[in-house]
Amino acid sequence: MLAFWQNFYPKPILISLGFINIYWYGLLVSFAILAGFYLFKVLAQKRGLAEEHIYNLSFYLIIFGLIGGRVGHVFFYNWSYFKLHLSEIIQVWHGGMAILGAILAGLVVLIVYVKKNKLSFWLVADCLAVVLPLSQAIGRFGNYFNQELFGHPCNYFWCIPVDYVNRPEIFSSSVYFQPLFLFEAIFSIVLFLVLLRLFKQERLAPGLLFFSYLMVYSAIRFLWSF
Repeated sequence: MLAFWQNFYPKPILISLGFINIYWYGLLVSFAILAGFYLFKVLAQKRGLAEEHIYNLSFYLIIFGLIGGRVGHVFFYNWSYFKLHLSEIIQVWHGGMAILGAILAGLVVLIVYVKKNKLSFWLVADCLAVVLPLSQAIGRFGNYFNQELFGHPCNYFWCIPVDYVNRPEIFSSSVYFQPLFLFEAIFSIVLFLVLLRLFKQERLAPGLLFFSYLMVYSAIRFLWSF
């Protein structure tokens, strides 16, 4: 049985002010970045990382993470579309970003930064491993408003409506779909809470949080492939 709220299709624009549009996706990604930065600052300070490095590294991670996320989305997932619409590549509100591209870009930045400044890679990586799932969970709700990251058709109360233009051709006659973005957000929040609890433990093996994040998140993404 479908819920009453399923009669309302999500729209990408929150507020339209003449030539200026405020998009849900951009707003939620911005909030995810701010929440992630604040949490990273708190955790890194607890591990003794100097404030100068916290701000500098955060700046580079945010900038190159956004670039990497957009590059990943354009060239690895939707190049067949964007090669015909090159002007839309820089329109980050159109189609969004790929989290895997952002993570890879952030990893490169982290390696270069810690090596240049002679910092512990594992110390910083473990802090970021706690931050990432929280930021991802927040950002995933932007996919809802963009009507993306949904699964197969369904008719349960949690299913979400998707406009015809956003449906895969094979499911063009279906209206409601599994909200994969929501499932991933829930799993990410659970992962965040577990990693945060582990972070508070004494004598934690360096890199444990980082590798735990990589393994669990990879498993989550693998599940969505079905």
